[in-house]
Amino acid sequence: MVGSEVDWKAEADGEFSRAESYVGELEADLRDAKRKAKATLANDEARFLIQPVDGAAVIQIGKSIYLVREGTKPDGCRYWTFRTKKGGCYTVDRRGIGMGCTCPDRMFRRHECKHTRAVRVLYGIGETVPRDLYAAGLKY
Repeated sequence: MVGSEVDWKAEADGEFSRAESYVGELEADLRDAKRKAKATLANDEARFLIQPVDGAAVIQIGKSIYLVREGTKPDGCRYWTFRTKKGGCYTVDRRGIGMGCTCPDRMFRRHECKHTRAVRVLYGIGETVPRDLYAAGLKY
């Protein structure tokens, strides 16, 4: 082999080794992020995986991960849209003295769901309507 060809091969081998090392580091970082995301949280425990930026955040509630977008209705009320990877979409909004959600848990069981709890805790929104007010027939 000619000397320049040997130099070129040695240089290419060095670049390849550095690239493999970098890919290995990235894979380790990805494994670490996945491990953190799979960390056991109670069903009602919520945390930001990505803090809100321009009205969007990524939130983990229990084992579920949501893309959350915050918005404001024309009447000035705030709302939050929770989207899942599988295509589920739920909206939490302020309704009179409480908050409502479009998820089946909230709509059929008529108690505070994990989505409204997450908004209340993570975004610092006021209390929701207590259960005993539902028993009294209060609708909002």
